[in-house]
Amino acid sequence: MRLTLCWLRDLAGRRAWLAVPIGALLAALLALDPVLGPEEGIGSYLAYAALLPAALLLRFGLVLNARRRDGFGEEERLRDPRGARAPWAALAAAAGALLIGLTICLVPPLLAPEPEVGPGAARHPVHLRAADSGWWRADARGAAPAGSALLMVFEWERLPAAGETPVLEARDGRTLTLVPGETARWELSESERRAGAIEWRANEDARAAGAAAVRALTRLEVPRPSRADLPGLLLGQFLFYLPLFPLVLLLARRGGAGGLLAALAALALAGLLAFDPRDPPILPNSPAGWIGHAVLGLKALLPDLRGLAAAGQGFELRAGTTSPVAAGAWLLIGGIAAWFAHGGRARS
Repeated sequence: MRLTLCWLRDLAGRRAWLAVPIGALLAALLALDPVLGPEEGIGSYLAYAALLPAALLLRFGLVLNARRRDGFGEEERLRDPRGARAPWAALAAAAGALLIGLTICLVPPLLAPEPEVGPGAARHPVHLRAADSGWWRADARGAAPAGSALLMVFEWERLPAAGETPVLEARDGRTLTLVPGETARWELSESERRAGAIEWRANEDARAAGAAAVRALTRLEVPRPSRADLPGLLLGQFLFYLPLFPLVLLLARRGGAGGLLAALAALALAGLLAFDPRDPPILPNSPAGWIGHAVLGLKALLPDLRGLAAAGQGFELRAGTTSPVAAGAWLLIGGIAAWFAHGGRARS
């Protein structure tokens, strides 16, 4: 416990007790001001809050460098030949500092007055393309949040004749009746929400009337989280950043990298995991393109954590979509990194 408190004091520095609350308060004033843009307020505040774990990672790397430079590693090996006490104390202090900091970030938005108008819903474009044998597919490029719905506008060659009932049919047998002049609203099922893709086809009556979806107006309607959802959203950031600290420790102790360089590598990995392009990147057939393909291949091997790292404009499209299996796999990776980082004789 004494060693953990020593690490925590080094991580916090002298002014963290003042800088973090003031920073959280300023972030809340900037992001949640009703004039500056209440619709994107929660996403903007989450983007500000994400600066704290990033700064803490860099601070963690600097403290590792300072302790190595001051010879604390040699002293610890004399006190604990197994070399297990210092790494676990460092990780416990980092986890505690991260938890305390994000908890402080939770307070200012909950104390601020609620806006008169609720958060409502956001509408995001989707990729609409023909599938096979008359089927169409709308793809959100990832899982969609609960309560999402696909909105479609149809153009008609003629009005449906008497006795005709134009409908859309899903692969699971669900149907949606089409009414000329009205927006078709398709509520996503649980399987469609997890896949982030919806497939349908028009029945014979709809095809006879020439009903065709207007691609440019097809949108995925997603409910915007409210301030009451902030505890879960900040918990997602905690779970996203927590395994990066063992990775920094592993690179510094076993890889021989400097602490700051290891922290920058961890932040680069975090950026890769949070990367959520609207369209797949087009890479050239060159050495730079091959590196890009290798980086995207690494991203494909790792769990999809975009739901934990969702922040900024449009964050509601991914918020809360990370599955428990993906989150558990990410924590397991962090646990494995922590295990290999402890014990034995670390490199100087």
